[in-house]
Amino acid sequence: MNWEIEAKQAEAHLLRTHMGLDQRFRILVLSDVHYDSPECDRDLLIKHLDQAQKINAPVLVIGDWFDSMRSTGDRRHTHGTRKPYDQLEYLDVLVEDSAKFLTQYKDVIALITQGNHESAMLRHHNTDLTRRLAREIGSCYGMYRGWLVVNIKMSTKNATTLSTKVYYDHGSGGSAPVTRGVIKTNRRAVMLPDADIVLSGHIHERWIVEVPRIKLHRNYSVTQQSQIHVSTGTYKKEDLTKGWGAEKGFGPPALGGCWLDLWLERVRGTNRYEVKVSASYA
Repeated sequence: MNWEIEAKQAEAHLLRTHMGLDQRFRILVLSDVHYDSPECDRDLLIKHLDQAQKINAPVLVIGDWFDSMRSTGDRRHTHGTRKPYDQLEYLDVLVEDSAKFLTQYKDVIALITQGNHESAMLRHHNTDLTRRLAREIGSCYGMYRGWLVVNIKMSTKNATTLSTKVYYDHGSGGSAPVTRGVIKTNRRAVMLPDADIVLSGHIHERWIVEVPRIKLHRNYSVTQQSQIHVSTGTYKKEDLTKGWGAEKGFGPPALGGCWLDLWLERVRGTNRYEVKVSASYA
């Protein structure tokens, strides 16, 4: 299925596609890939990107594509590294190697946004790794938080265009071993009344939560609609035998990303259609 994306504002992008009533439009969402980390599960990453490429599904990377924890003076400096990163031109090599890898998927990488690892590099080393990578592969660049509006043009005689609004936030805070961060869904639901889908990462947890809502429309009809909240997981396999993760008592992270599925459905008792959304684990 064909699609295109463009930046409307620094924090807002528009993705356009067209779809028949018997079709589904899929979007792959990744976060916390930590591609340059020795603990990145690159085999799993390649598997999911190959799946997206096979069906021409747009891919969203919502922060922390880079690990970038071996720069000069970095207190987060971790053990071990992958070749060819152990060089004086460390940050340049990170961008070059990631771009080399993603070039084979550049036709499906729709949007790459900033995470806390990249914002740390910008703050301490005055370079935006995310922006540089997006420029190298011709992808759109997004902020730490922002919006993606998906416009779907119906493949019908009237060619009506419907839309759904996706809000992304790389995430904040530390580990939440009891709630796994799910408690934030209620805060986000209040803050983001216009969002149909809310994406977040950062905490290396993976879950899908539906928040049902009652809406009153201009014609005084009342409908129930759901806001879908997704925590996207990670591709970094933590070493829990020693170091930071072991000392903090962390459990294993949830590996992988998620799929968003969009389709068109007739509103019961009317001639109108609406966009329906579901999420599943990648």
